[in-house]
Amino acid sequence: MSHPPSDDSPDASAILDGLAADAERLADRVVTPSLWFYPVLAAAAALMVAAPAVEESGFSVMLLGLAGLAFALIAQEHHKRTGVTVRFGAAPKSVVLAAVVSAVLAGLLVTSFSLANAGLHSRVFATSMAAFLVTLVGSFLADRVHRAELRRGR
Repeated sequence: MSHPPSDDSPDASAILDGLAADAERLADRVVTPSLWFYPVLAAAAALMVAAPAVEESGFSVMLLGLAGLAFALIAQEHHKRTGVTVRFGAAPKSVVLAAVVSAVLAGLLVTSFSLANAGLHSRVFATSMAAFLVTLVGSFLADRVHRAELRRGR
């Protein structure tokens, strides 16, 4: 049984306007905390990819661990500063972009290990710089795409 609309119920356009305003506020809240975020994230990725160049395996493993810890601390700081956690399922294009960046970084890490095993430690520097650039640009773009998706409601 349907009920006729009453005079005090909001109309559909007012509800949609409210949802759009909420999406805009959410997108504004998930903005990157400050300019340090992207370069520090990129430096952590570069450190991770450079680790195989260190000839002492214990120190190399320690560098990989420090890079992983840096990623976790950066993510925690981002959450603490914004106070918002957004599921990436709400933004599929940014998930794809983040996956591509992660896959490229994994490939660079494998390349770095291969170069180090071949004794070409000096060439690992190039893969490390590539990791820095891919992470810097990729995280910046993923952040922008993510906020645009949130503003559009996808």
